[in-house]
Amino acid sequence: MTNTQVREQLEQKYLSVCMLGGTVTFRNPLTMHHIEEKKNGGPTNLENGSLACHLEHSGVHILSDDDKYKRRRIIEYLKEYKHMLDIKDDPFYMKVAFHTWLEQEVMEMGYIIDSTKDNLLIFKKSPYKVKSLIYKKQ
Repeated sequence: MTNTQVREQLEQKYLSVCMLGGTVTFRNPLTMHHIEEKKNGGPTNLENGSLACHLEHSGVHILSDDDKYKRRRIIEYLKEYKHMLDIKDDPFYMKVAFHTWLEQEVMEMGYIIDSTKDNLLIFKKSPYKVKSLIYKKQ
């Protein structure tokens, strides 16, 4: 199966919703994300697929490549999110909390929201030193 075929099947089953909490727009379209990454042997199929907006998808890969514990958290979150949808439970608050964590982690690493040459939203390393916006106790 191709990524496009899996994405279309996921959209039929789960509707056109970003499972990572992003907002689907023309500049932030849905993509198919492998829960277990393809480069680590994850198959391209419905069970291993998830729906992610372009921006959030880039953030997931930044965190996954940076830290194996963050990668594991992302995998477990997506599996649990899909399970909750399958049993007709509403994972809204879980999705909001995950999206907040994702954005904070990526921005703490010095990334900003930018555009690709095709005008799609993406996280991009800031050319400037970015100060943390999160207060941390000393």
